[in-house]
Amino acid sequence: MLPKLEPAGPKQHSDSKKPGDPSGPAQCSTGNREQSVPSTFIDPKVLRQQQKEAKVVDIQRRHDAFVADELEVWYGTFMPTKEPWEMWKHRCAMRGEDPGIQREFTQRLAKNFMHDHNNGRPRFLNVRAKASKPSLRVVS
Repeated sequence: MLPKLEPAGPKQHSDSKKPGDPSGPAQCSTGNREQSVPSTFIDPKVLRQQQKEAKVVDIQRRHDAFVADELEVWYGTFMPTKEPWEMWKHRCAMRGEDPGIQREFTQRLAKNFMHDHNNGRPRFLNVRAKASKPSLRVVS
């Protein structure tokens, strides 16, 4: 004779109901927990890769907005690499965002502007911070 098979899952006892709990019997105190299984299984490696790609896209979008808002092409000028990095850190701090790593920032900025290593004193050529607009007032 074969043993009787019980359905898989945590065992519940009718006598373990908590007082005042309208939801029905409580779980057994043996440590079994119900685990909800998502309807579609996503591989953790794929999920991590998707999150990484989303982060890269977000950083690139923020970087492009920074370049458009804060920097301008101005031939004959140069800017040490530390200046745009400090501007970027300040902008991120004001918005409550993570600035990332200086090396990655410099590499992204080098795609937009000419980068000169300058014997250990790196700089960007033909770029400057946008000139602030003068505050105008109406005089009567």
